[in-house]
Amino acid sequence: MTRLERVKALIEEKFNGSQADFSRAIGKAPAQVNQWLNGYRNIGDAAALNIEKSLDLPQGFLDGEMDKTMERLYAAAKELHGIDKQSEIARMLNASSQTVKNWETRGISKQGFLDIQRIMGISPVWLNSGVGEMRHEPPKGDEITGIHRPALWSSNDPLPEEDYTFAPYLKESTFTGGNGSFEIPDYNGFRLPFGKATLRRKGIQPDNVFCCTLTGDSMEERIADGAAIAVDTGDNAIKDGKIYAFRHDDLFRVKYLSRLPGGRVKIKSHNEAAYPEEEASLEGIQVIGRVFWWSVLD
Repeated sequence: MTRLERVKALIEEKFNGSQADFSRAIGKAPAQVNQWLNGYRNIGDAAALNIEKSLDLPQGFLDGEMDKTMERLYAAAKELHGIDKQSEIARMLNASSQTVKNWETRGISKQGFLDIQRIMGISPVWLNSGVGEMRHEPPKGDEITGIHRPALWSSNDPLPEEDYTFAPYLKESTFTGGNGSFEIPDYNGFRLPFGKATLRRKGIQPDNVFCCTLTGDSMEERIADGAAIAVDTGDNAIKDGKIYAFRHDDLFRVKYLSRLPGGRVKIKSHNEAAYPEEEASLEGIQVIGRVFWWSVLD
């Protein structure tokens, strides 16, 4: 995205398309802004810096790509709290503006995810991956109606919240273990229980976990068609040979991933006889998280 494209997006998103309001906000004549937008004058370095300072944007914003988690945070902050500036988000989180600025290029820290969920009510799953609901709704007692329970638990006995966490189960959403499919994520209130102690031993933050269904036979006999899978969105750095949920172009997929030289990644199925290995550009995939648990629903 060029400087001009970013300025046009800013005018549309922050000023409802009003060039006059944008001109006033940055202290420039409307005629000069009009010349930028129509390509008669370039937006120079000094002008770009003035725009960034006037609108409380990080230096270099008009030239660089913002981390996707921060794009979602700004969108959610505006929708849920009516704020859209770096300083406003920092103030709400009781953090420094520099911290929020760093997130824009480095991504949100683990502590940041926890604070954003607790203070702003934004789901870390949605924030990290775009999957599920934007708003975080804390569990209310026993909320696993309609979900298969292990046999040793009576359906009449609620699970103690001090021992268990309840991960959102996107029952209407599907990740594929075949050649690729996509369904719009739709969180319907179902949850699956996980022991807090078990997650701690695995180094998994409970708020980073979501569950959904895997379809297709490419991961059999490791993961069966129709299995429920659990994804740790806090573990999205590719470790060779691990199983990941990821977005590839417009598809949600579950496969083994391994890094290759030259910014490439190997995509491998467990059912290799039916599904040959693939390669893709690392930039062409978005790792949502590592699949760390799976089970077949009745």
